[in-house]
Amino acid sequence: MRSAVHPRCLLLVLVLLPALRAHGELDRRIAALDRLIAGHPRDAHLYLQRGELHRLHRDFARASADYATARRLAPELRAVDLCRARLQRDLGNLRGAERITRAFLAAAPRAAAGWRLLAELLEAGERYREAADAWDRAIATAPRVGPDPYLRRARLRARSGGEGRIRALAGLEEGLKRLGGPISLELEALRLEREAGLTKAALLRIERLSRGGSRWLLEKAEVLASAGRRAEALRACTEAMEALRRDTTPRRETPARLAIRKRAERLLSTLTQPPSKP
Repeated sequence: MRSAVHPRCLLLVLVLLPALRAHGELDRRIAALDRLIAGHPRDAHLYLQRGELHRLHRDFARASADYATARRLAPELRAVDLCRARLQRDLGNLRGAERITRAFLAAAPRAAAGWRLLAELLEAGERYREAADAWDRAIATAPRVGPDPYLRRARLRARSGGEGRIRALAGLEEGLKRLGGPISLELEALRLEREAGLTKAALLRIERLSRGGSRWLLEKAEVLASAGRRAEALRACTEAMEALRRDTTPRRETPARLAIRKRAERLLSTLTQPPSKP
């Protein structure tokens, strides 16, 4: 009988380890696991956890040894394969990592973590269309998902232009509906609409998102300028500059506001120059 991926291991792989790496706690956690393993030498999950910490520490020989021990103690523990695939990826063996990941998915086709890893491997190998398809499966099988998979899939789809860009936009709209409209997906959709010359769609999106703020007025001005609608672009850019000036709060200008101001000034300079003669 095929076994499921142990949730304890998936939680470790997907949530705990990146946080540990970010906080520089690998050595302390490895030492803690050494003590736990001394008291529980037949707990495969402890070896798997320590192996992942060794992998993140780039001690690949120790990682491999811990994975082997976990497999020997619990042959049914599918998460070992996911960890072994990540190890092969880190060693630069993309083909080996893909082979192990596909075998893992054959046994656990509903494991979103496996599809995500496969998508990352395919993208690293510049197999962009296959990578986007793998992101489809990762998104479909994940009980919870953030904006990142939708963004990565859209960027892969958009690489092919044309129909790919339309599919990318559709995927972003799917994410916006599922996740409640995160701004990162809105901005990516707006970028793709601008690249595709979908001026009406881009302006409608800005209108829906805008509350008269300087950022959205500037986005509107840039879209209009790209479409050659110079007078409208100049009006929107001027309104953006006025909105920036209206903000008289005493706090220091944030980097984001400063970036908007510089963009607006550059666009305004371009729009107020005489048109070049043919």
